[in-house]
Amino acid sequence: MSTILNGLRGVLLTVLRFVLRSPKLKRTARRALQYFPRLQASLQAIVFRSMMRGNGARSASPQSAAELSPRASRQYQALKQAKQIQQAKAARKT
Repeated sequence: MSTILNGLRGVLLTVLRFVLRSPKLKRTARRALQYFPRLQASLQAIVFRSMMRGNGARSASPQSAAELSPRASRQYQALKQAKQIQQAKAARKT
């Protein structure tokens, strides 16, 4: 029975990740789940626990620049530059 539940958990996490990546699906799911607060809380807890274990977290860096929209690409580059500046300041302090 435990292996069945673990298998279902994996499928559920895959579906949840897919829904959470799509703004339209996320909005639809939240609208539907507002009538089932206990189910919504349970799903949020599953996703949170998965992310804390590292199963649901994905790398913040994209595989290639082609995956990003122009605006996201600019923001990503700005974040990379800010991180480099922060690291340089920290290196100078030590």
